[in-house]
Order: sequence, then structure tokens, then C-alpha cells
Amino acid sequence: MDWLQCIGQSDEAIRGFKLNMLLYELLSLLYSRFVSGVRRPELVRSGRNITMQIIGYMTSHRKQHLEATDVAREFGYGREHFCRLFRKATGKTFKEFLTDLRLDDACRKLSGSSASIASIARECGFPDTRALQTAVQRKYGIRA
Repeated sequence: MDWLQCIGQSDEAIRGFKLNMLLYELLSLLYSRFVSGVRRPELVRSGRNITMQIIGYMTSHRKQHLEATDVAREFGYGREHFCRLFRKATGKTFKEFLTDLRLDDACRKLSGSSASIASIARECGFPDTRALQTAVQRKYGIRA
């Protein structure tokens, strides 16, 4: 009987060891992921998530006067670094991307509205009709 009691106690001890092992493994994973394995902020911020946030910001503010410097500052970057990251992520410069956003908006309004080109240009964030016409000419090869 003593031998069987030893086996029963050792099974409980083994279960306790296994439970402790799992707990320490979990703690090790948490520590390596959130404490010692934390990536530099630059690597985290330059990923797809931040690019989508920047594009969302640009889309919602496209009607306002936007400069790369202002958007870079909004997201905690220097202008030059921001412009390099933005071009790498989107394949376009900040100005090209912003102009395309505004142009898409203007084209939708031009095709479905009887408003003047000047008012549509202002509504879409272009400084004047000449800027809108230049953008249309460059992208589509036609005059607005």
C-alpha cells in the first residue's frame, strides 16, 4: 500500500511541476514579447497600420490646405523621413497622393453636378481652377 500511495503522490507532484512549467513558459513568452522583445518605435510606426492612419487623415482633411510638414508633425515624423516612408509605402509622393485624392473627389462632383469648375475646385481642396485643370491634364490628358 505504501508503494501505491507514493505513485499517487508523485502523479500530483508531476501535475504540479507541469502546471508550473506552463506558467513559467507563459511568463517567458509575455516577457519576451512585451518587455525584452519590444521593437523600436520606428519599426512599429512605419508599418501598414500607420500608413492606413495617415491615408485616413489625408482623406478626411483633403479639402484643407495640407503640407507634408504638417502631416509629418501630426504623426511624429520629420518631413524628409516622413516623405521617404510615405513614398515607400504608397509608391507616390505626398503631393501626388493628395492631388489624386482631390482629383477623384473633383471628378465625381464634375460628372454629377452642374456647379462651376471654380466652386468644385475649392470644395475639393484645390487652390484654384488652374490647379484642378493641371491635375486633370496630367492624369487623364484632357482639359476639365
